[in-house]
Amino acid sequence: MTGEVPAAARAPNGAIIISERALELMVVEVAEDAAEKAVRKVLKEIGLSTSDEARIEEARADIEHLRRFRRMWNRAALVIGTAVLTVLVGGALTVFWLGIKTHVLKQP
Repeated sequence: MTGEVPAAARAPNGAIIISERALELMVVEVAEDAAEKAVRKVLKEIGLSTSDEARIEEARADIEHLRRFRRMWNRAALVIGTAVLTVLVGGALTVFWLGIKTHVLKQP
């Protein structure tokens, strides 16, 4: 929406008169352009080019690989944590049972 405003759209004091809808469209257009420039700038700063479709696909594949790696690591941590907890609880129960057996039941 660039260009000269027609004379009929000017107030007697020289102010430009536009409709609310036209203003809304201008604001949306400016906001979208600013957002796109900001996102492209940030992506460029972190090393992700948005100018080449092949590089965009490569970045998507890298992110998907990281997601799979994170999920695998979380599953491994859960399994290891469960195993450690099982060993600790089993050890505590064994010590408890041996204490009862030795001191309460008086068995060697």
